[in-house]
Amino acid sequence: MDARVGALLLAQLLVQIEVGRQALQDEELLLPGFQNSSLLTWPCGKQSIQPRIVGGKDAELGRWPWQASLRVWGSHHCGGSLLNRRWVLSAAHCFRKDQNPSKWTVQFGVLTSKPSLWNIWAYFHRYRVRDIIVNPYFKVSSVNDIALLRLATSVTYNKHIQPICVLTSSSEFKNRNDCWVTGWGYIREKKSLPHPHSLQEVQVSVINKSRCMYLFHQPDVRSDGEDDMICAGSEDGKRDACKGRHKQEAM
Repeated sequence: MDARVGALLLAQLLVQIEVGRQALQDEELLLPGFQNSSLLTWPCGKQSIQPRIVGGKDAELGRWPWQASLRVWGSHHCGGSLLNRRWVLSAAHCFRKDQNPSKWTVQFGVLTSKPSLWNIWAYFHRYRVRDIIVNPYFKVSSVNDIALLRLATSVTYNKHIQPICVLTSSSEFKNRNDCWVTGWGYIREKKSLPHPHSLQEVQVSVINKSRCMYLFHQPDVRSDGEDDMICAGSEDGKRDACKGRHKQEAM
């Protein structure tokens, strides 16, 4: 037997034992609302590295431990956020073409969207998808653009993989300048992320609703603001959450 194959099989056995030991620690139920719901895990939002003020730069491993890479047949397609050991939050538009769970996997704990085939850490922190639940009110625009993925097995937490915190639906985001956007999308208009395809992070400010609507109605803007969206970025466009076709995750 090839030495690398033998090492891979041994590592797989050890990880399966650990996953089985922790599988019963979280409930699988999806209960309504954010408060007192097993959809969320407490404590949450634990970062092994504290964020700094940056503008569109490579992130460090452990800074965003809930960051997920949603993959179709092994290739990165969209980002997401880990809610607990069995649930991932993402966007409905990611599943316009394919909602077959068997084609999807979710990757955690790595910075690159294209990890090496022989990256054992990445291999053992990649999970199959059991169910994809797309908001039934999502059509083709950005309205109601939300989806949930239920994983086939429980995620193993460590210092690089932790669940995100989710605020209640009544929370307000006014005049905040401490929001962050992360993702592997376009870094400029029609400019994809270059090798080594590292996770990007940028700090953005929340723009109030009236100012946001004014900006969206300018002649050079190609989109409309919606009631279920938060307007964030910078008015000069240097720090933004969306360039080209690829949206990023805000937190």
